[in-house]
Amino acid sequence: MTASEQAEEALRLSEQRNRSLVEAAAAIVWSLPPSGIADSSPQPSWSAFTGQTPEQYTGWGWLDALHPDDREPTVRNWSSAIASRSFFHAEYRVRRRDGEYRNMLIRAVPIFGTGGELREWFGTSIDITELTQAQEALRASERRFHVFVDRAADAFFMTDEQGRCSPLGSAPGLAVPAGRNGRGDHVPRARQAPHIRPAAART
Repeated sequence: MTASEQAEEALRLSEQRNRSLVEAAAAIVWSLPPSGIADSSPQPSWSAFTGQTPEQYTGWGWLDALHPDDREPTVRNWSSAIASRSFFHAEYRVRRRDGEYRNMLIRAVPIFGTGGELREWFGTSIDITELTQAQEALRASERRFHVFVDRAADAFFMTDEQGRCSPLGSAPGLAVPAGRNGRGDHVPRARQAPHIRPAAART
């Protein structure tokens, strides 16, 4: 095997290892020069995740891997971090090499030398797609629960001594079957309605 072939094989193995690491950890590790603008230095994690080559991500080319709606605010926020040489934190969508957009959590910090000079930017991008999906599912579940609770009081009626019916939740100081009124406040058992029946049983 020639030296050229050995170099190509080493590069292939390096790319394979980086791709496996990204798939296992769902994380991208990257670094940029003090300017904060990407040069052609190898970014194996980014290339493994997005499929972009150094020629494609150089300068602001890495923005092409972001969702179109996320590009402008990312440029604005990253430019601000560069100007102030401060910590960068963001969430945006990155197109994976298979074409799927993934929700990413990005953090970057400026690395300073002993003399106070800015030496580089170091950052990580973590895939949080499953986490954001789980959070949205939880919020949707909570919304459905609140709708159910709001409607539950109207599914039960109380009768007074004259046999007149009225929705349980509309009676001040009276409790829904769970021992709470229409506002969700706890009601002492002694104040709960003595004559409660489901709406389906009303005549």
